Formats: sequence, structure tokens, C-alpha cells
Amino acid sequence: MAATREAYDRLIEEDTSVRYAIGSMQAIDAEYTFRTIEERNRVEKQLEEGYRAAGLAIEFDYQGSLTNETHIRVYSDVDLLTLVGGWHGVEPPNKPRSPYLGDPIQDLREIRRRAVTILRAAFPAATLDASKGKCVSISGGSLRRHIDLIASDWWYTVEYVKSPEKIGSVSRF
Repeated sequence: MAATREAYDRLIEEDTSVRYAIGSMQAIDAEYTFRTIEERNRVEKQLEEGYRAAGLAIEFDYQGSLTNETHIRVYSDVDLLTLVGGWHGVEPPNKPRSPYLGDPIQDLREIRRRAVTILRAAFPAATLDASKGKCVSISGGSLRRHIDLIASDWWYTVEYVKSPEKIGSVSRF
């Protein structure tokens, strides 16, 4: 691994796109992946405590390159999904067993708003970007990885109702 790293480091004079392409082909060592998951867990723990204190039932899940082992050192972020507990969306023609009487979009906005508050308090030295429509990004300060937080809900497709097997997560926010 050290020889591979040394060869990659010698590419410093190459164009950024060449370094990215070569870097994307390098296997990520287990230690780096472990540290990435640790950082995700740190953020998740803070969110879990903050949501619980607010009386919100939230589940967490993950998506993206880290989950399918295609992450790229330095370039990849971590996608952390916050899923509203207590209800889920259904794809027509499915019908909900017990229709949700609240406002799902408002609930997702509240989850996102609270995430910003929780993360600012927990990681005051980090850079928090809430300007994107779907995700809140946090990096820097004591965090060693870039983490995208996505307010989401479970979406029960026709296929899922027939055969309940998770194949991915989707944010409808």
C-alpha cells in the first residue's frame, strides 16, 4: 500500500482530473473507512440526542459511496439520512393502512431546521451549509470528514409492498 501511495503522491504535477481519476481507482484502506464511519457516528449521536430532547422520533440510514464501497479518499462525503419516524410515503396505487393526518413536507422541513440548530450547537467550529435545497452539509472544526445530512422519509414503492426489501433511500424534500 505504501508503494501505491508514493506513486500516487508523485502525480502532484498532473492535472486535477488525472489525479482524481487515478485516486478513484485506489482502494480505500480499512482505517480510513473506519475513521469515516466514526465521524458519521459522532454526528448521528449528536442528532439523535437533540431530536430525542425535542420529542421527535427519528431513524437514521445511510446512502452513497461509503455504503457501497465506492468512496474516494478526500473527494467523497458521507450521506446521513434522517428519516421521520411514525409515517412513510406510499407510491400509488398503494394505499396507506392508516393515513397520516399531518403535513409530511412541513415535518421534513422541521427535521432539517432542527438539524441545523443541533449541529451548530454540537460542532460550533465546523462550517455548516444549509443553503442547498436537499441537504445540510457540515465539515471542518473537529470533524475529519464532510457529512451531508438529508431529511427524508421512507417511500414504499409498489415493488417494496410486494417484496419488502430495502434497495435504496430517497428524499422527497
